[in-house]
Amino acid sequence: MKITVHGDKMKRIFVLIVSFMFLGSGIAFAGTFTDSAHGNSSSGVKRKNPFPSEYSRGNCAHCHEQHASIEGDEPTPDANKAQGPDSFCLLANNWSGLPTVKPYVQDDNSCFYCHTSSATFQALPSFFNYSYCRTFGGYSSDATASIMDTFNLTSYHNLYDLYRYITGQSGSGSHPSFTDFPASSSPCSGCHNVHIAKRNKATPGNPSNTAISRPSDHNNLWGDGSPDERMTATGYSADYQPPQYYSSSSNLEPDGTSSDRATQAGKTPDYNTFCIDCHNSTNTIWSTSLSRNLKTINWDVEKHGKGDADGYITVDSPYTSGSGDLGYVLSCLDCHEPHGSSNAFLIRKEVNGAALGATIGYGTDADKLDNANWDYLCNRCHQDDAELHSGCEADNYGEIHHSTTYGGDPPYTTDIQNCGGCHSFTPETPVMMHDNTLKPIGEIREGDRVLSFDFDENEFRTSEVVCVFSRFVEETVNINGVETTSEHSFAVDKGRWVEAGMLKDGDTVLGLTGDTTELEKIQLEKPVFSKHPEKVEVVDITVMSANNFFVLGRQDMFLVHNQEGYSCTSNQAQTTCTNCHYHGSEWSGRPTF
Repeated sequence: MKITVHGDKMKRIFVLIVSFMFLGSGIAFAGTFTDSAHGNSSSGVKRKNPFPSEYSRGNCAHCHEQHASIEGDEPTPDANKAQGPDSFCLLANNWSGLPTVKPYVQDDNSCFYCHTSSATFQALPSFFNYSYCRTFGGYSSDATASIMDTFNLTSYHNLYDLYRYITGQSGSGSHPSFTDFPASSSPCSGCHNVHIAKRNKATPGNPSNTAISRPSDHNNLWGDGSPDERMTATGYSADYQPPQYYSSSSNLEPDGTSSDRATQAGKTPDYNTFCIDCHNSTNTIWSTSLSRNLKTINWDVEKHGKGDADGYITVDSPYTSGSGDLGYVLSCLDCHEPHGSSNAFLIRKEVNGAALGATIGYGTDADKLDNANWDYLCNRCHQDDAELHSGCEADNYGEIHHSTTYGGDPPYTTDIQNCGGCHSFTPETPVMMHDNTLKPIGEIREGDRVLSFDFDENEFRTSEVVCVFSRFVEETVNINGVETTSEHSFAVDKGRWVEAGMLKDGDTVLGLTGDTTELEKIQLEKPVFSKHPEKVEVVDITVMSANNFFVLGRQDMFLVHNQEGYSCTSNQAQTTCTNCHYHGSEWSGRPTF
């Protein structure tokens, strides 16, 4: 049967039908559809030709199809998985149910038909959905311009998992009894109510135009209420310090128009309360991407949440170093993107006014946490050893984690064995001594002398061992016959070091081959990772000044990294191994996700 649209008459009928649908459902949205981003008469939805141009911008018909055809033709999209209409009379599949992991295509989610950088169904003028760090942090170099493109980056909110979680599907984790998500829901609706979400990206300093709704309160916006839905909420007191806006020495997020803490905090929705609707200390959330449950988080005691520093913090502007109950609270989106990121675990590309030094990748262990260059993130707010004392190296955080001498916040014990979590070798690994003999690292003692290389003087030198420590680990990696932990750095060029777990087949590192007396580049075979359920002992040493020593593989000597011994804190290195690499907030030096 041919169904034909008869101009305004049919439009009026459709509007009445939709009105009765909403009235009959008992849903009373806080605000009207015409106030929303999608219903706005100047910037709202408008499906492009060949969809009938008579429908005004913001009309319901741009997303909802009241009939199967218009004058006998199925309106686009009308191919592949999008043949519809779908649930809620949508123009396409609200959610296809697949894939379980990225990549996503336009047919997977009705939202992607407009929120994509190519083949969008939204009529001109074109629009962009940039990352949080660009929209609210001012980082204009981030070119990812659509929601679908963002979900196809390295890390992302897995839509399959999100859909299963909010609708309470079996195996998705403990369900917090969200009541507004039937089985036909879109995963996007977990954080957004499309009929009331506003266009915050156009006015980043006005949270009254927020685009989010808490999963537990789907029919109301979140962030538009002041002060209790902002980072000025009573529970935060004056503890939230907005980070710096990109390339500004004083102005702060979310819009970069003021340097006043309270003013800018009042423009920032309380993303913490929003996020812990799901991510908290009790909910269990399965991650298909990581093949494990996500780590739980207790925001009330987490140091980056409401918890306090142990004794002293050393931080960069706009934060203030100091002791006692400083009580800084961060917003989740100070460090994370909401949709996706080219960094692991949705870490922003820009934090606290500047871009990260490099990309943070996933690790190789079951938790995907090891090997990641967390110092690229931590260094955006925390002072490294070099900032605290000129004798130390940049991007190392021994002072923060162990020492109070320069204002560290020492959460770890002074037991020198703990330093073994930084980097270590199996005890039988041969080390080149100062007299060109070899000695297993497990037999080396304080006072022994090893061969090192001075890059500044371009010469070999003798370095004294000032600390020996060991521990037991569950995973090692073999680099051309050298069995080490993933965190131990190999020299790849002057002043450039790469952790063993990040090295790949065909990479080159610096070392000695045969009878050569000069550093050469040695090509690597494919690294081999091994699990040790019973754990194996690993040993490392701290040497004076040179920061490095040589270990023997199957046939070549490799130059590996070590930290300065006495120069940072006098003789402290002999008892605490102050200068180990620690990146993160767990005992093992890794962030918790």
